[in-house]
Amino acid sequence: MRFQIVKITVLCLLIITNNNICFADNEPGIKYDLPRCYQLALLRSYTLKDNLSMIEQARARISQAKASFLPTLDYNYSYFKQEKPSSISGFLTGGSLPSHLTEQTTEKLTADQTIFNGFKDFANLKQKQSEAKAYAWALEQAKLQLYDDVASSYFNVLEYEADEMNYNQEKETYMQRLQEIDHLIKKGRARRSDYLSVESLLATLEANRANNKGLLNAQREAFSFLTGLSDDIVLDNPLPHPFEDKDLNYWLSFSDNRPLIKEAQENLKAAEKQVLSARSGYLPQADIEGNYYVKRQDGYNGVDWDMMLKVKVPIFNGGDTYSQVREYRGLLAQKENYLQELKDESIRDIRSAYKTVLANEENQKKLGLAVSKSQEYCESLRKDNAMGLAPHLDVLIAISNFYETKRLYDRAVIATQYSIAKLKSLTSDSINQLE
Repeated sequence: MRFQIVKITVLCLLIITNNNICFADNEPGIKYDLPRCYQLALLRSYTLKDNLSMIEQARARISQAKASFLPTLDYNYSYFKQEKPSSISGFLTGGSLPSHLTEQTTEKLTADQTIFNGFKDFANLKQKQSEAKAYAWALEQAKLQLYDDVASSYFNVLEYEADEMNYNQEKETYMQRLQEIDHLIKKGRARRSDYLSVESLLATLEANRANNKGLLNAQREAFSFLTGLSDDIVLDNPLPHPFEDKDLNYWLSFSDNRPLIKEAQENLKAAEKQVLSARSGYLPQADIEGNYYVKRQDGYNGVDWDMMLKVKVPIFNGGDTYSQVREYRGLLAQKENYLQELKDESIRDIRSAYKTVLANEENQKKLGLAVSKSQEYCESLRKDNAMGLAPHLDVLIAISNFYETKRLYDRAVIATQYSIAKLKSLTSDSINQLE
């Protein structure tokens, strides 16, 4: 835990230092991969700054809890003055009224030390320590959530960029097709309507490109907000790589590793200590108080100090302690239910993510084969059409189907990479395992 707090402090300093810096990484010609983009997002995340602030507050509450074990020392000064009585009969049998009956000055140092408080101080300290650990795990969860947000935006940008590239290639193919039709018209093997059909497809293609461009710009703006990078930087498109050959049970073995679960476990421990703290109200309390007098009223000359032992035994307080114990027991039961719910959700999420990875990989393989066959079929039809063996409409359908299949394949590749990153984030207890 001490090492983790050191890491948190370093991260806090980095965030404060880089809060208003324009990063030199934002340079043309540089390709940004996911880990680099995530590191930039770490330094500008407002959520992480809030988590760091809560950790500092929790550490301050630990110091406050430790202070309850230490004695308190106070300096007290009092000055008392009252009107002289009109009659001194009953006070004296002769002489003048003593001055200390009308005027008194007291200066003293008071020390107070708790001897026994029903173990409330110990329970309170343990509670604050568990809460601090919970905030530390909440920070790790926030970092993993940020990683997921950055990864989602990163792969969304790559997906729309891949669509843009495919639209450009499809446009080039249609332009080549127009040249082929021109050549066939001169030979009397094509009609003017064939030329117009390609132009119609080009117009539709340009509309789709414009729509995709708008979606790409929106995704780039979201990515720029997360990372602080400009919206014209170049992202590194990772090569597709096979999924690790691990079965579902391997991934499920990490189901309790999630920071969200460890945060809930620490909150459960804090709730248990809260119940103990409330139960201390049934036990007696004892403390000792000592005074050292710098100045006292007349009549106490030579008496410079006194000491008092105070013992408080609770007998009846209207059921307040009993009600507090019941309240905190209810809170404890709520924390236990929430922890179990998180564990069940973790298993469900890992199962779902694992099946998604397998489905995406299978989809990617089949679409890869479909792209290869579609391309081969399209090229064959274009050759047959040039020799008058295949109609023009079949060629256009083949071209359109080929690029649609290619778009689906590129999206499947990106979806597979994101689903793998998602599965790993669900089974990691910190972002360091993903880097």
